[in-house]
Amino acid sequence: MSRQLRLSFRRKDRLSSLPDEVVEHILSYLPTKDAVATSFLSKRWKSQSLWRSQFNLHFDDIHFPDAFAFRQFFYSVITNRDNTQPIISFHLNCRRHGFYHTDFYNAVYAATTQGVQNLSIDLCHRPLPLDIMTLPTFVLTTKTLLGLKLKRVKLTLIKDFVVGLPSLKLLHLESV
Repeated sequence: MSRQLRLSFRRKDRLSSLPDEVVEHILSYLPTKDAVATSFLSKRWKSQSLWRSQFNLHFDDIHFPDAFAFRQFFYSVITNRDNTQPIISFHLNCRRHGFYHTDFYNAVYAATTQGVQNLSIDLCHRPLPLDIMTLPTFVLTTKTLLGLKLKRVKLTLIKDFVVGLPSLKLLHLESV
């Protein structure tokens, strides 16, 4: 291949020519951290920030150096996300650093107020049963929830509380 042909091939930005729907579909398969990082692959992706309308959010602390970096990333995504778009799937995995109680509440609240359909919470990092996070009761009345997976989360129901999950099709509980 000639040098001139190779140079002209490198200048083309083929990613920018993909339709938004295709890009959003591709991003939906990536962890949220990677989806945000892809905005630097294309000039158009960077200017439009297509990750902000992502339907699937997957937060995993395993790829962060410390709890502060994980919390900072989480809040950055939640506050910069397009809130007019629903959240289809919301996954929160804390295997390495853990989450503060208020951060956990805010994460679950952000997902449920966006009409989440699949909620998966895995808090394996929590070492002591006394320190297990309590699932907010409003999750148990979320009408849009189709799937609920909980691991190492505490459920506390008050007397006369009615669980109302009319759309729920999948319930997976482990160490709850």
